[in-house]
Amino acid sequence: MTATTLKQTILQHMNQQSSSATKTLNLLSIGQRGVGKTVFLAGSYIELHSGFTAERPQKLWFDSHNSQEQEKIEKVLNYITQTGQYPPPTMKIANFNFSLKRHGWWKTKTLCDFSWWDLPGESCDFNNPKYQKLVLSSHGCCAFINAEALVNNAAYLPQLTQTIDQVAAIASLVNQHNIKYAIALVFTKCDLLAPEPLSLLQIEEKIQPLLSRLDAAKTNYQKFYSAIPLVTFAGVPQLKPTGAATPILWLVSELKRLHQTQPKQDLGSGLKQQLLSPVEQTFIFKQMLGSKSLPLILSGIGILGVVGIAVTSLWGGKPLAIAPKAASDTDSKIQAYEQLLQNDPGNFDALVELANLRIQQGQPNLAIPLMEKLVRQEPERLELQLNLAQLYKLTEQLPKAESTYDRVLLQEKDNVAALVNKALIRVEQGDRQTANRLFSQAEKAAPPNLKAKVRDIAKNSLSSRE
Repeated sequence: MTATTLKQTILQHMNQQSSSATKTLNLLSIGQRGVGKTVFLAGSYIELHSGFTAERPQKLWFDSHNSQEQEKIEKVLNYITQTGQYPPPTMKIANFNFSLKRHGWWKTKTLCDFSWWDLPGESCDFNNPKYQKLVLSSHGCCAFINAEALVNNAAYLPQLTQTIDQVAAIASLVNQHNIKYAIALVFTKCDLLAPEPLSLLQIEEKIQPLLSRLDAAKTNYQKFYSAIPLVTFAGVPQLKPTGAATPILWLVSELKRLHQTQPKQDLGSGLKQQLLSPVEQTFIFKQMLGSKSLPLILSGIGILGVVGIAVTSLWGGKPLAIAPKAASDTDSKIQAYEQLLQNDPGNFDALVELANLRIQQGQPNLAIPLMEKLVRQEPERLELQLNLAQLYKLTEQLPKAESTYDRVLLQEKDNVAALVNKALIRVEQGDRQTANRLFSQAEKAAPPNLKAKVRDIAKNSLSSRE
């Protein structure tokens, strides 16, 4: 869809909406420091704030709500004209409130109000309480990716992990709870790339992991390629945006369409309506923090950390027992998660949390079916299979534990955790030859700082059986 066609579609959507007053739409911006979020906002404002002409009677434009709002955006624009440079990266969270208006032949019509949060890159962190609040109050978001760096800098894509995880986590949450939400993916600094199809193909190829996750979550998203060069006209430096405002126009239009037949709900309100009690909200930002925060706790089972994967240590050949914890609010949490799973049996995070609670209460046998369901949902996640194998070992279901470790090793033949744990089982079964071979393989595969630890486990477990 071309920018012109998209704008026509947006305007058509806007004309079909009710003219009655609407709640302000909160638009979140996600992206690293220096990706161009502030330039994007300034370019969008410039493009849509030029005056009315007879040739363009239905032109859309942003209007600041008051003089203070106007001063904030003009401060950015004045910096550009005075220095001839793009504005520096945002240093603190700034809020811009606009009305989207349309020129008509006889009058001006306010289509909607929206609030844009311009965030420093380091603030875009789900561990940040302020950012959490902004996420939950948002109706949609723009996620920014530096297209020039993506194509030309091999080190850039790994740096995008946090941004990709954040966008995917929001998309997953929206999908799980059937919340009306829209995401605009904005590829900035496209004016620094060669204007040829190859550049677009390279962008598409490198960002495919994110697109696959969004597609899997059935996300309502659109991709945009932003070019806002800085030029000098009549001796005055200025931005020259072309189609820069299209992402915001699409986002606002799409949100108005989604909420046309019912009151607008931000992300937090949608969750409150869907969730059964405040207890369920405890794992919302655990999900957003990414998959690394989700593996089971399994503390107290005698775990040794090896390359980020839990390894059960069987000192003396027997698993360490879990002491049941005193009941406090744990029972009420368990009841809440069980009730949530009755309505949503496949809720990944609820399964994780409930399994953890069962383990903490000294009931690993009740955690096993939960872990089995998690593994069936995401069989490619090795940490889930390793946790399930640990539970099998803890409940002395050694054949099941060993077969689970075998499945892990089929996927990753040098997985240190699976090798060590399978070796420990072989020790228990009296198969020292196989155990020695597995320990040797694990030591060879382990990183240098953990090789000695693997040797110690092997030495202690083998000597205990002599």
